[in-house]
Amino acid sequence: GKYWSRHSKELLGYESGQERKFLILMSAAYGVHALETQSRTLDLIVNGKSRTYTPDVLVTWRKGYDYPHGFRQVWFEVKSIEDLRKRRMEYGPLFRAARAVLAAEGIGFRVVTERTFTVVKVANAEKMIERHSKQPDEALFIATHEAFWRNGWSMSLGSIVDALTALGVQRYKAWDAIWFWIGWRYIDCDVTRSIDENTLGRWWWAPPEGLAHDASNSAGRSDRLRQR
Repeated sequence: GKYWSRHSKELLGYESGQERKFLILMSAAYGVHALETQSRTLDLIVNGKSRTYTPDVLVTWRKGYDYPHGFRQVWFEVKSIEDLRKRRMEYGPLFRAARAVLAAEGIGFRVVTERTFTVVKVANAEKMIERHSKQPDEALFIATHEAFWRNGWSMSLGSIVDALTALGVQRYKAWDAIWFWIGWRYIDCDVTRSIDENTLGRWWWAPPEGLAHDASNSAGRSDRLRQR
């Protein structure tokens, strides 16, 4: 099938449900700049024989980002654990050859399985993607910043919703804002688990100990969004 991602100018092709799930995760991942699928075929020597191989997904991170795999660009091969076990004698030499060729160009190579794209992680990623362009207004940002400040910069998501609804914000709009901030890493929480009102969230910025809280400048810090 084809998958639309904000990180690609074209629809991204995928050959399995697992590849689609991985594309969803990468579309929501913080720091990703671009995605491509099967856009390059490698010429390899595997066990003394010539062979071609086309990896699944190329992920490019933004310049200057703390690259999660040590490379700005990484080719990913998406396989099931069962397939890897059954064909390990074939895949082992092939993937080692691909990794060596790409590393010589300063490009990473990784094999990912369903352990990476769990049902919960994909569901959370879809919620982040859905709200990605729904930036909350400045007043909502300031109110949330203040709520975290009053609670030592860490609080449950349900408590954030309660604080916002107490100011007259509709509950669904409060959750839209929370998912937006989770996606942009203004709120840090464990996205490998189901996210609900009991989930603990931490605000992205807190003043160093001993530095007074500056409420007047909290709105200006939202300019960080516009720089992305």
